Amino acid sequence: NAPRQLVFTSNQGKVVNGVLDGKFDVAFVRTDQIERTKNATGELVDPARLRILQPQPGLAIDGVAFPFESSTPLYPEWNLASLGHVSDEVASEVQAAMRALAGHADVVYAILGCYEECAAGDGDADDGAEEEMAGGGGAGGGGGGLVGAALEECRAACRDDADLTAGGRCDTTVELALAAAEAKTNGKYTGWRSTLSYMELRNMQVETNFIRRNETSGLQQCIRSSKIYDAIVCPPGHFRRREEEVLAGCALAGLPCDEGFQCICRPCVKSFDVDVFPVGYHVEDGLGLVRDADGSNGQTTVAASASVDDEEKAAGCPKMELCGSIEQTKPIRFRAVDNKKRSGVDLSVFVHAGQSKTREIHATPVLPTGNETETFMYEFVISEPRVGVVVLEILADGEQIPESPLRLEVKPRNCAADNGDTLSVAQADGSC
Repeated sequence: NAPRQLVFTSNQGKVVNGVLDGKFDVAFVRTDQIERTKNATGELVDPARLRILQPQPGLAIDGVAFPFESSTPLYPEWNLASLGHVSDEVASEVQAAMRALAGHADVVYAILGCYEECAAGDGDADDGAEEEMAGGGGAGGGGGGLVGAALEECRAACRDDADLTAGGRCDTTVELALAAAEAKTNGKYTGWRSTLSYMELRNMQVETNFIRRNETSGLQQCIRSSKIYDAIVCPPGHFRRREEEVLAGCALAGLPCDEGFQCICRPCVKSFDVDVFPVGYHVEDGLGLVRDADGSNGQTTVAASASVDDEEKAAGCPKMELCGSIEQTKPIRFRAVDNKKRSGVDLSVFVHAGQSKTREIHATPVLPTGNETETFMYEFVISEPRVGVVVLEILADGEQIPESPLRLEVKPRNCAADNGDTLSVAQADGSC
């Protein structure tokens, strides 16, 4: 059930609206993104129009119920860290300030409520301030909120009367509370706390290959790709297509990709380490990408067991399967694709044909035709004079590939067709 297309928008609000507009069938966003997303008219979207898939039950942090539904366990969010040259004293002060921020901000909510009352004209202003009521005065004048000096006086009273211990702290000032509330709003967070364990998060990142082993240093490190192609990791038994194939994949599949989005369509293909197949063997991988459709004038046929009509099947011939069928003396050309993309592989083929002496063939690299420096494809040609089954043992840099050996069937030559003589028949050595 692999998706036909995966879209990266670089904006989670566009992800939510894309689902609501029918552009996407399913999407991934962080918790609380739905509740804060606005539509094209600037209104908050209705969360009831969306369904969270397989919400986890009983989500809580330190015994406090988590306020949003989530399809996954809860993982720690962004952490605050200091560089090595920052002194312990400064780091401790910053840490203490961040942990105190939520408590300071809690004081503001009562103050802001009082501000609203002032604006509505319900605040505790003195009698003289009634003259500065908006719309106040003569006949027909209506009531309204405070303005000018009266409004400022009312707001000052709100600050003076505020309970500065409402947040559970004794060092809160009005100025500090206002600054803390503004930081929370702009930063879109509730507060800061001592860190949760990042081990489960790290384990998840390792399992999904966001953290990988650096082949040069041997160290585990986060993957920060400059382009989306470099970030693609295929599951076991699958290999990443070449970059030009991935970039063209959605267009070839007839799936649009909006401007500013990055889209990938089936970037991985189920394959062996090295796919080996006869040329003329039509391998269409579901995106219209045909590896080789070279005709062979009937000289080469392919066994049914090697047919690939389903993109979920491997494109190469399986181990010990019949990988082709030819007539005596007629050549058959094979292509090998190194899905591991090893540079400069020495691909050799040992041909075992009954009582004949085993011979070795070295495959020739297929030269690139575009901007590639290497195709990771190789070709070799085989012809056999005697009827029977030939065994092909294939080695890459001296090691037999997992799919080796393969079998090739050699049938009697059709001399009547070759010579236009119905009396012409094939001899043991393939001559007529």
